[in-house]
Amino acid sequence: MAKSTETLYRHWRILDLLPAAPGSATAPALWARLKDEGFQCTKRTVERDLEVLSGHHPLVVEDSEKPFRWAFAHRAPQRVLPGLTPAQAVALALAREHLGALLPKPLAESLEPLYRSAAAVMSDLGWKRWVEATAFVPSTQQLIPAKYDTEVLFSIQKAIAENRRLSIRYRKKWDDAPVDREVSPLGVLFGGAVSYLVATDVRGEQPKQFALHRVESASVVEAGRHVPKGFKFKDYARSAEAKWLHEPNIRLVLWIDPPAAEHLRETPLSEDQTWRRLSSPDVVEVTATVDDTEQLRWWLLSFGEQINVKSPRSMRKATVSHRSGGV
Repeated sequence: MAKSTETLYRHWRILDLLPAAPGSATAPALWARLKDEGFQCTKRTVERDLEVLSGHHPLVVEDSEKPFRWAFAHRAPQRVLPGLTPAQAVALALAREHLGALLPKPLAESLEPLYRSAAAVMSDLGWKRWVEATAFVPSTQQLIPAKYDTEVLFSIQKAIAENRRLSIRYRKKWDDAPVDREVSPLGVLFGGAVSYLVATDVRGEQPKQFALHRVESASVVEAGRHVPKGFKFKDYARSAEAKWLHEPNIRLVLWIDPPAAEHLRETPLSEDQTWRRLSSPDVVEVTATVDDTEQLRWWLLSFGEQINVKSPRSMRKATVSHRSGGV
């Protein structure tokens, strides 16, 4: 039978209050603290809780005299960290599952005790079931991501952390022979099937993208890296430049079959999007201010004949050309 929420939270709080040996706490002291925090329970309930928890956690008890004194075993690896709330435990678990690959290796390793503590909290409180019932579903067809060398990624992370340059061996898409070059790393774009190192040449001002899986080796060099004046990676990542820009801030006008248009009513293309049903022809006219990027063009093409680009002319020409087997 599942534990009640009140019992689960009380168990978590008892674990949080218990010190590590050689420190200790008695059931009466724990009960008094719980009562001050608003828990409705008896001293006998706390004594039973400790007995139950000792079967699942590395607790030790000094029972030579009453009241018994309880503590976590000295250097217990699974000890719940003080102050780690259930909400924080769930956030840590989700971060580990979905963002773990983005962390530099030393940082990821240093977080292991915290992850273990989060797992212990969730196990006691039942929140593990929520983490297991959470998933991210891609909205488009996904390709198997290109595999890159994790040591290359670690070198990139290390170079950025230490503000130094990288010496990389890079193979261009259509070239068999790799080329050695020195770059200043600015960041890494993760997403989709291919991730990219963003970097400048030694004294270059224009960021370039290098497919991470085609970086055959990378090593940190002593020279300091050069960051273009005013460059902010987060701004770059949000900009159309990182998305293969054709033209910024176009006023896109689409005619869309009504069933397909419902998608854009629920998830607009932009803040200023308008949505208008026409009678002749029977279509929905959608207008929005967007950046003309390669991703946008492929997204429009994925709708096939359900979408007709009316404006601008450059976008209309490009999509018609693709559908007719052109460039």
